[in-house]
Amino acid sequence: MDDQGVCMPAEEKIEFESLEDCETIRRYLHALEQGFSKGTISLTSEGKSLILEPNGFLSFHLTAKRKSGETKINIKLSWKDRDESIKKSSIHIE
Repeated sequence: MDDQGVCMPAEEKIEFESLEDCETIRRYLHALEQGFSKGTISLTSEGKSLILEPNGFLSFHLTAKRKSGETKINIKLSWKDRDESIKKSSIHIE
């Protein structure tokens, strides 16, 4: 239950994986950027929808690696639905 006594689902989840060109990935990242600017990110895939409302402090985790001809960048963003303090640090990205 949330603070207003409304029952919340245990988990709402959308997973998406595909092979895309750089321009499509750029558009996905731009859409996420716009969602963060608005304060609402709306995701829809395979008939499922999920609306996220990032607020307060967010945890930002980035891992980049190159191994045996394969390069990966993993980005993980998370936050509490309520504003709670999270240790702040910085990274420079070019």
